[in-house]
Amino acid sequence: MATIDNELIGKLKGSLGKIVIKNNKGTRYVSAKPGSFLPGTDPGSVARRDRFGLLVKLAKCINKINYLKAIWRKFVTRNITPFNLIIKTNYPNVNPSGLSDLVTLTPASGFIITPKSVQLNATDIQVNINPIGSTSGIDPVNEPNIVLVSILYLNNPLVEATTQNEFISHLSAPQASNLSSQLTFNLSLSKRETQIFNNYRDKKGFFSLITLDADNNPVHYSITFIG
Repeated sequence: MATIDNELIGKLKGSLGKIVIKNNKGTRYVSAKPGSFLPGTDPGSVARRDRFGLLVKLAKCINKINYLKAIWRKFVTRNITPFNLIIKTNYPNVNPSGLSDLVTLTPASGFIITPKSVQLNATDIQVNINPIGSTSGIDPVNEPNIVLVSILYLNNPLVEATTQNEFISHLSAPQASNLSSQLTFNLSLSKRETQIFNNYRDKKGFFSLITLDADNNPVHYSITFIG
């Protein structure tokens, strides 16, 4: 690797033909671009790639839900994005063979809820939640609506040509924030989603409640619960 000390050629950065130019603390370095790269095929390398690939798919699914992205954005620093924070937070909860029950759709410190029942069906997802109660910090006057976020994780395909895992995300219609009564949500799957659902042996749902203010902005959120 060589360094560039002469400013006559300007401040270059990136690749130029078979040359790679990098800047590091004011000094520019030149190196040859690798002719080829072959990823490792040993079990450890394959497992690491599978783990990271699954983690990225999960993070993309969480990040594309605007309410969740807005919540994660409140916790980022200048040098990290919501997407990267989701990856960092959930890294310990993903392994090459699947997702653990500790996967979280929201940052820490969400209010606690107790699901009464969760049913995952090929045509719909039914979720019943016990009364939230007054200790959640929710103000129904300023947070008049509440929604349920659902991410369905499908694993272990029945058809060999099918990808090893798949995600289906849903957001319920808003309903009134009621702290003293049971909350009931029914999320319908499209025909395409039903086909995907039926292609897998193992299904797991991750859920979180989010309250909304009068302008439809997220305010409070629950811990993630599974079904």
